[in-house]
Amino acid sequence: MPGEVAYRQRAQWRSFGFGGPAFLTVFFGGLAAFLTTLNGPNLANWAAGTAVQGEYERVLFYYSDLPRFFVSLLAGASLALAGAISQMALRNPLASPTTLGTASGAQLALTLAFTFAPSALSYGSPLIAFAGAAAATALAFGLASRRGFSPVVLILAGLLINLYCGSAQYALSLFRQEEALSVYIWSAGSLLQNGWSGAIILTPAFLVAALVTAIFLRPLALIGLGDDSAHSLGISVRTVRLALLLVATVLTGLVVSVVGVVGFVGLLAPWLARLTGARTASSQLLWSPAIGAVFLWVADQAAQLAGGGHYEVPTGIITAFLGAPILLVLLSRLKREQSVESEGSNLVRKLPHPWLWIASILTLLVPAILFGLSANWVPASFGFVFDPVFGDLFEWRAPRLFAALLAGMLLPFAGTALQRLFSNSMASPELLGVSSGAAMGMVLVLLLVPSAEYQLQLGGGVAGAVIPLAMMLLLGARSKFAPERMLLAGVATTTVCGAVLTALMASGDPRLWSIRGLLAGSTYQTTWDQLLAVSAVAFPAMFGVVLCFRWLDILPLGVPTASALGVRISGTRIAILLISSVLSTGATLLVGPISFIGLMAPQIARLLGLRGSLQQLAGSAAVGMMIMVLADWFGRYLMFPYQIPLGLVTTFIGGPYLIWLLWIRR
Repeated sequence: MPGEVAYRQRAQWRSFGFGGPAFLTVFFGGLAAFLTTLNGPNLANWAAGTAVQGEYERVLFYYSDLPRFFVSLLAGASLALAGAISQMALRNPLASPTTLGTASGAQLALTLAFTFAPSALSYGSPLIAFAGAAAATALAFGLASRRGFSPVVLILAGLLINLYCGSAQYALSLFRQEEALSVYIWSAGSLLQNGWSGAIILTPAFLVAALVTAIFLRPLALIGLGDDSAHSLGISVRTVRLALLLVATVLTGLVVSVVGVVGFVGLLAPWLARLTGARTASSQLLWSPAIGAVFLWVADQAAQLAGGGHYEVPTGIITAFLGAPILLVLLSRLKREQSVESEGSNLVRKLPHPWLWIASILTLLVPAILFGLSANWVPASFGFVFDPVFGDLFEWRAPRLFAALLAGMLLPFAGTALQRLFSNSMASPELLGVSSGAAMGMVLVLLLVPSAEYQLQLGGGVAGAVIPLAMMLLLGARSKFAPERMLLAGVATTTVCGAVLTALMASGDPRLWSIRGLLAGSTYQTTWDQLLAVSAVAFPAMFGVVLCFRWLDILPLGVPTASALGVRISGTRIAILLISSVLSTGATLLVGPISFIGLMAPQIARLLGLRGSLQQLAGSAAVGMMIMVLADWFGRYLMFPYQIPLGLVTTFIGGPYLIWLLWIRR
């Protein structure tokens, strides 16, 4: 009997995950406590029951340091609970507040309020954040529901929302610079506190969310068995799922309203809880918030230590640097699944005489080029005034127009190659992380060498692009270049590079604000020398894609078929990845990071009925060039005398189109 009782007690303890999760929590807590002692003795003295010495130190401690400590624990626990709820309710191991676009929606809503109605923040910033978070989350879930909540589709939908919200926020920064600097500091995830208001908001929210989650614990556990099984046991899956996702959305919106966007916590904490032994729903919901709380405490203390007391390093940057490597490791444990959409699905009627249609688009491109070189929009007369094509303005307009043309070829070539390589119509160059890495490399060169020539900036961009590419190749070698893992590795890399760029912009360095147009994708400062330098690399790379056309025709048929036809899968994937990365890097170095063109132009070519790889390459390039030329012209005159960067125009064109495309496809 005593032995049986002891066995049952041990089994009960294991069911709650005591062991691995508890050890990990204690480890993170000990590390955070150690970092806390390095940052200053006040918090350690308070924990030991010793009074803080000095009036100024006492005020600073009780109204800044101590609230910051509690907010770090509450925000980490709230994000982790929201992530655990999302992953369990959707049965999706990659769902989290950041990957679903929830945090970006809350951030954009608060940014709009801060820019145009700052007085509204004093009355209801949590409500504003919740509205933005709810809208973004509903959109992501709505898009993914059309594909059965597939993990990869949900991540791609969230990335689409993140890109769109980020572009909207960037557009605001171009025209409201003074407000934008404060927004950048806050949006990077800053836990700096000036009182107890943040803790007062998060404490009851977390407790209520935990109580509601506990009430739905049994239905949530049954949903883990599958929707059909839960229905057969009398569970209203739709009601339970919506209620719990509403809880996760409220928590995320409140955290964003207090500390900004802090990435990876909501994704990593549930993963780490499961990997260390939390198997049941109750143990995951118990240990995920605990691990998230101490993880964010570690990150915040590391951020304070990195700043040295002189500079406020956003905590979100530290969580990105800590979280991305862990995410890349966790991807190796992701169960393989079929691609989001194979090339053969959703067939479109074949276009008769495809090359005649492609030639027609290229023919229409000629007047579009002439229009871009000569047309001026005059708002006063609401009409056009045309200059001579080779007149005085040719030297200013021609480089930027031909840069738009070249980028309009490079990105669709890369996008078409990647979509056929991954058999995934949502693959695009920006998902590789190469464009973000190249932009980050150029920014770092400008910071370290202010008078750097373009050749040095080019070298920095190439170096920045090589690092994420090397990471993807290393990860791909271990997973035999599985498409879903390559895409998700690119998502992780893009998130880290975006976090670094946000932190650099938050520093307020005037050199960075002078190039913010380039970071949004711009042809402002393009010269003939830059065009020639990029063309020397770009045209051979495009020719390399053309030489791969048979591989691109065979790969969408599936790995078994391609292998039977003599294609070396791993080597082919490496070659196409390398060429696509060169194309993406060239476009980024020329006009900065441009979103959606590499995704949208190949999609339009497919919808037109272009089937073969050569037809899609030529058609997508023709469509991409047309869009880029028109977008460059609209960017010049849409808000004249202000100029909108090319990347923002393409984003606002491509975003609604891709949302519509995801919605109509099943």
